[in-house]
Amino acid sequence: MVVDEVSGYSAFMFPGVGASYPNMLEKFIQANPGLVEKATKLIDVGISHIPQGLHLSDMARQELREQIEIFALSVAFTKASFLQYEPKYLCGHSLGFYAASVAANAVSEEVASQIMVAAFCCTYQEFSTSNECLAVVTTYEPVDQAEVDEAGLETLSLNSQTQLLVYGLESNVEALRQNAAFEILRIDYLPTNLPFHSKKMTSVCDDLINQYGDLPITTPVIPLVSHISGELIKTSEEVRWHIFEQFKRPINWQQTICALKKLGVDTVIEVGPNRILRQISKWIDDSIEFKITDDPKHFSRKSMKNITQSDAMRVAV
Repeated sequence: MVVDEVSGYSAFMFPGVGASYPNMLEKFIQANPGLVEKATKLIDVGISHIPQGLHLSDMARQELREQIEIFALSVAFTKASFLQYEPKYLCGHSLGFYAASVAANAVSEEVASQIMVAAFCCTYQEFSTSNECLAVVTTYEPVDQAEVDEAGLETLSLNSQTQLLVYGLESNVEALRQNAAFEILRIDYLPTNLPFHSKKMTSVCDDLINQYGDLPITTPVIPLVSHISGELIKTSEEVRWHIFEQFKRPINWQQTICALKKLGVDTVIEVGPNRILRQISKWIDDSIEFKITDDPKHFSRKSMKNITQSDAMRVAV
């Protein structure tokens, strides 16, 4: 699709896996005290969707809890801030797409939370005993994807030309470190082995469709920008595809940021904790201004308290 060059638009960007950090909930509430009640309710709803009797390791349970908190904080902030900031576009990174879909009024909070938790639990059941790992490879120069493929690794997310998330055996990751023609700055192994956005996730995606495919999904009231292709998502069927099928396709964040820039976005509000999306997006295009929702300098307590409950109820999310 050809997009005319325009300027002056803002976008809401929703983080997913990897955005959590210690004391995340406390810091977000400190910056946005008016959102405590809403966020707490959303966290409780998310936890209620975890199947009873499902055995999760302590690490996996904590990881899921953090993802539920990220979703809750993102949605709570969106409900309050749409009256102040009128985003032209929305986008989400991985599991962040569920919060973005809520903001677009394409799915309800309940439906998005239910499918997101189910996606995590199904993936854990399928891959918790896998001996493969996840690693973030950061380089000094553009990555040669052919070398990554030759090393027996699968790219799950192209964060920028100089950073990607790979999945495979640790021995293959170390072989890439030793043999790559491009210069590697660092390799960071992640404390999880759940391969969201791997071609191996086909059975998980199929299970999600079989269990939740009939849940209501509608046309987004605000266009979403795909984190898979960089294309605009304007129909309910396009939203449905991303909700259920995204996890067997790699993320291309490079295309996402380039698409936002071409659409005329010059300001992005990272709706959620941490600044992980700001960091990788700035590597792609440093001209885009970022505002961070857990930073009181960007979103003051006074401005958030001035948003009344009746105002928040008028927001179409």
